[in-house]
Amino acid sequence: MHVRTRSIRTAALLAALLLLGAPLGAQTSRPAQGRYARSVTQTGQSGASSTGIGATPGFAFPAATTITRHRTVVNGMAAYYYEGTLDPGTGFIEKFLFTVPLPRPSAPRPLLVVFHKFGSSHGDVFYNTTYLQQAIQRGWYLVCPLGAAQNHFSSIESQVNTQFVLDWMTNHPAFKIDRTRVYGVGFSMGGGSVTNYAARHVDPAHPMLAAIIDHSGGVALKDTLLNDPFVQPIFDFWFGNGSAGSADPWKMERSSIVNFDNVTLQVEQDTDLARNLMHVPMRIVRASNDTIPYLSRQSDVLHGHMLALGKVPGQSYGYYVLPYTGHSWSMLDEGAACDWLQQFTLKLPSSASTLADHDGAYFHFTVAQDQANAFSPFVWNADPAANRLSLSGTANLKRLTANTAELGFKTGQTLTVDFAPADGLGDEVAFSGWPLFPSNVLRDGVPWPAWSYNAVSKLLVLYELDGGAHTWKVTP
Repeated sequence: MHVRTRSIRTAALLAALLLLGAPLGAQTSRPAQGRYARSVTQTGQSGASSTGIGATPGFAFPAATTITRHRTVVNGMAAYYYEGTLDPGTGFIEKFLFTVPLPRPSAPRPLLVVFHKFGSSHGDVFYNTTYLQQAIQRGWYLVCPLGAAQNHFSSIESQVNTQFVLDWMTNHPAFKIDRTRVYGVGFSMGGGSVTNYAARHVDPAHPMLAAIIDHSGGVALKDTLLNDPFVQPIFDFWFGNGSAGSADPWKMERSSIVNFDNVTLQVEQDTDLARNLMHVPMRIVRASNDTIPYLSRQSDVLHGHMLALGKVPGQSYGYYVLPYTGHSWSMLDEGAACDWLQQFTLKLPSSASTLADHDGAYFHFTVAQDQANAFSPFVWNADPAANRLSLSGTANLKRLTANTAELGFKTGQTLTVDFAPADGLGDEVAFSGWPLFPSNVLRDGVPWPAWSYNAVSKLLVLYELDGGAHTWKVTP
């Protein structure tokens, strides 16, 4: 995914609209009563030797990395959390707050990712929630990324920064993080962020969210813009060229989960990244009397759409309207939220309706689009027992490369591929890790010449030219 480095137009614009890089203490809301009393007693570059953060031989920190340790008190006992700084190369220095279990765990532990609200920062988790306390008590890792800016609305820059932080956390040799138990929770703008991040980051080579909680989230940015003109200049910054009214609808769609008609509430069927969440245990919660009513409506629409997609209410999916007046983190009990999250481990699907918004990895496939800046849907079902891959509903797809080993296909047996594009255009279906030149390739039972095999890269490519529905059989 390519990110355009954005120049800062005016200091006033960023200060007023984005609140970039605000220090941990610069919060826009008052600390919740009865939560933390912050006591900073020790700081230092690259962390403290007592935890091993930054002191592991052979581990090189990325550019502009600093780690500062802070002291707090949890249940009458001294505890520590850390503030980090990384440079992901997006043009926005990333700050993040995190905790590590002490004593250092011998077995991998979960990581809780907290997505902050509008107008706050990575310090949101410290000042306005008890998730940090929950993580310390449970022996979990926790991280709250800034996401490039306080008011980022799931911009691509914010997501690149967040992934950079999660990669740093999960790859750090001093940490033992269970990558099958990376959980996400977000409130308001952060509720939209946790859902969109989970839907757009389904590459098993990077941390994927195993379960998520959307707390009163802004999940439909075009609707947010329609109902809250205050965000117009912020949206113009992230999704346009900075000039008034320049926010690009497609860029807002790719940073949303659902988009819908403001009158009929009908969800746009070709822009719903929510479909990428069908494998993710998920809870949506909102207040019965939220002081930002359009966010409640967005939650209602999202829930209805998840049901239409096939989510079944139960232990792994739920929608809850809690008796509460206001718009606050405190509506949701953090301990109960963590209790629910900790039940789940990451499970990758064997079939899905997937929506891609850029060239990249989606589950066990690599997508190459016909045209950038557009969505590319594809429906897939992998049946290793039958050695069969079924693809349908594809559009704006140049090539789909399947990871043969990860999908469980056997290269010593005949592979069957069913293919039915939706846009009537020819596509390419490739298989990585194919070890030998095929002895025979049939399309609809007839020998077919439109395929290639590279013995060096071990890549088998089937060229579907007419955009019709066909069945291929590849014999080793």
